[in-house]
Amino acid sequence: VTMNVAWKTWIHQKKMIRVIQVTNKRKKEVFLNVKRS
Repeated sequence: VTMNVAWKTWIHQKKMIRVIQVTNKRKKEVFLNVKRS
């Protein structure tokens, strides 16, 4: 049972890191587009 919880927590953390990376990338792209126009 303890392994399962640790596994789920790890997967959740990986997903959150991915979401944050994608969000930051989008913010950067929007920022660059605004600067250009």
